Amino acid sequence: MGGYREDIEGLRINIIKGWIKMDFEYRIFKFVPQVDQFVNEQMQFKLQECSYNKASAFEIDDDYADDNDFGLYQGDRSKARKHADNLIYKLCENQEYSIDEKEHMINMLVRDTERYILTTQLNSAQSDKHVKRLLKALLAVNKDLDVIAIVCKYYQEYMEYLQEGGYASIIKIDYKDLYIRAGDRALFIKNDYELALKFYELAELGWDGAEIEQQDIIAKYDNKALKFVVSDYRKISEAINNYEPYMKISDLAENFLKNMELVFPKIKQISQARSILILMYRVKKEAMPYLLCRLSEDDDESKKNYTEFVIKNVEMIKSGPMKIIAEYTISQEGKDKNQIFEDILILAKTVNAIQQIKQGLLVKDVDDDVDIAYYTSLDNLFLMLPCKAKKKEYLCKLAIMNISYMNDPNEGKTLQKFLYGKEIERARGKRRDIRVPYIFLKCFTTQIDYLPMWEMYADHAEGCCIVINWNKIRQYNTEKSVPLYRVLYLTENSGEYMITQPQNQHIKEFTRVQQYLICFER
Repeated sequence: MGGYREDIEGLRINIIKGWIKMDFEYRIFKFVPQVDQFVNEQMQFKLQECSYNKASAFEIDDDYADDNDFGLYQGDRSKARKHADNLIYKLCENQEYSIDEKEHMINMLVRDTERYILTTQLNSAQSDKHVKRLLKALLAVNKDLDVIAIVCKYYQEYMEYLQEGGYASIIKIDYKDLYIRAGDRALFIKNDYELALKFYELAELGWDGAEIEQQDIIAKYDNKALKFVVSDYRKISEAINNYEPYMKISDLAENFLKNMELVFPKIKQISQARSILILMYRVKKEAMPYLLCRLSEDDDESKKNYTEFVIKNVEMIKSGPMKIIAEYTISQEGKDKNQIFEDILILAKTVNAIQQIKQGLLVKDVDDDVDIAYYTSLDNLFLMLPCKAKKKEYLCKLAIMNISYMNDPNEGKTLQKFLYGKEIERARGKRRDIRVPYIFLKCFTTQIDYLPMWEMYADHAEGCCIVINWNKIRQYNTEKSVPLYRVLYLTENSGEYMITQPQNQHIKEFTRVQQYLICFER
């Protein structure tokens, strides 16, 4: 038997020389939901709709104010608004400005909007109308990130003002409808899920001074219409959080996309469409490294069918473990796609290996009767106390250090040597680059009141030993808890690095760590 092929319940079946091979579909790369039914005029922002009817009469010089003293003089607010309106008027006239001229005008419009909001304090309906109109104008010229930055900065200042006992009479730029429209444009038209989420988060901001409970968008729309895909997503998240094998995670992701294909065409409400599309993006972002690991093991003929799909999907990722791979992929635009594709697969396997090694070294629970210690000088201790702390937020805080400037001269050098080889040797004696690698950490030990530690790390035994109960730290800082990892000791033998169990008896998941370190062998 050879070459015979048929479809059974959507699965491709290969029957080759007496054995059956079931092809994995990799729907995560190919499935594109049809969203045309949800796209409407409201998602578009037209600059003409933001024009002020008196704008043509405004002639304000571009250098109408100095940033150093802007807002201190009467009429500054009016100048900022009139200058912005004149820019909108000119941009709407369709004059043939050069690309640089148009970009300069748009950047000035951003600056004018920032200035106008800065000087608009009283909550008057007119001011409120102009603020919203100017934000719309920025959205019309695709300055989405600037709008997000302006609103977030103003919100932070607004909340600080309220906490200091200020009156709630300053304007609230609480334009939920505007932010949701912008989010929908990003989601349904621009296909930019990260941007959409940022706008939806703006719509959830609380402007009354009361602390609001952040509700995950999944929980918000977790109802009968979405129960299958939500359930599938939770299984994927659980498997990823438990660092399950990539074969299992990829199977769960495939099942999620299979249900998506069935459910999405039946969705009628735009709120549910938002939720399910964001779910799909999260699955892509979180599960993609595992799908790519699986794909890397397919035969070359099968893999090449996914080259275009993989590159396109990877470029969409803007956060999480895949972010660095996405940035690399975008930087290689115009180069050989087959080589880019191979590089993506190698990098994905590296990301997976790193995650598995980190999980193997992660301290999940510290024994109740075991404390951890940090040795330092008295000068460093005083920097954390009211008598010497330079800022309030520094009180009782330990500073983390770049790995290039640790007390131990060998700290982090193994990784550097492996990644950069002779470049590191050539850099000896020169100023160390904190970007290589860009890692900051703080080291602790279970050896409390230990003489060698006093000598090496506590200013030659003239410093102090800070003892910490890590379980209590995690108990009281659940939202901002940082991970604690065990140190892994490598042995060098003829230029090759290996790990041995006698030196790493403190590593509970030694087998897992050893297995995935193989991925880094040259």
